[in-house]
Amino acid sequence: MMALLRTNKIWTFAISNIDKFVGYFKEEDGKFRQYYNGTVPNPLLDPRQIVWVIATPIIGFFLYRYFYFHQSRARKTVVVLSVILLVSKAAEHVIAVIFGREPIMKIFPYHLCSFTGFAIPLVALFNIKKLKLSIYTLGLMGGVVTMLLGDSFASRFVTVYVLISVLGHTLIILIPLIEHATGEYQFELKKSWTIVPILLLTMIWATAANRIFFKNTDSNYMYLEKSGFPGGFGGQYFFLLYILVFSALYAVLFIPPAIRRRRKLLLALD
Repeated sequence: MMALLRTNKIWTFAISNIDKFVGYFKEEDGKFRQYYNGTVPNPLLDPRQIVWVIATPIIGFFLYRYFYFHQSRARKTVVVLSVILLVSKAAEHVIAVIFGREPIMKIFPYHLCSFTGFAIPLVALFNIKKLKLSIYTLGLMGGVVTMLLGDSFASRFVTVYVLISVLGHTLIILIPLIEHATGEYQFELKKSWTIVPILLLTMIWATAANRIFFKNTDSNYMYLEKSGFPGGFGGQYFFLLYILVFSALYAVLFIPPAIRRRRKLLLALD
């Protein structure tokens, strides 16, 4: 009898945690939400966050070096990663609408990372070379910023949706790095202006979501309504901080390659 009770408890515990891992729950306000088990005091210092922040650049470095010297093997890897990213992002949005009882408009991506999470695999799979610099750069920027904001592991319990988010933000960094290693695109300063129109379009789209599509839902897509930094850092001047962060990432990606090309040109002239 005791063995049977223990078995039932184990089974109940397993089912309960599986349900929490993949399910949506109806709360007092009538809305369906993912399971959330307490707020982590400081998500930036959470071991899961630290491992993610350290592991991603290490993986990116080794992938870059490997495919730099084995370019013929890169295409299959990019295709596989792109399909994984596209399927996982689509599943996340569809499940949110079906089981999270979200409006049908939630099917569409409104955050920069959500947008690039769909755009990057499509650009990679269909090999749309003209969009690689702009889309890949925005993906890299969005992935890095999201990783450093430290809100991915705000809950003590990790659901499948958290894992999909972490996977997506990691792949929008790794896919562009692999493509860059093979020479599919370069961070050319003269062509960097192509980032701006797409960034502005995503901001307009996110603003429409915040002010029109989800007007009374306190939405904050692309963190345009209020600060997306931990603790609301930046206050009413948060957008100036966004510009500084964007400028810093832009400089890191585009200035060093421009300097190297300039030096090579000068050496060649000598």
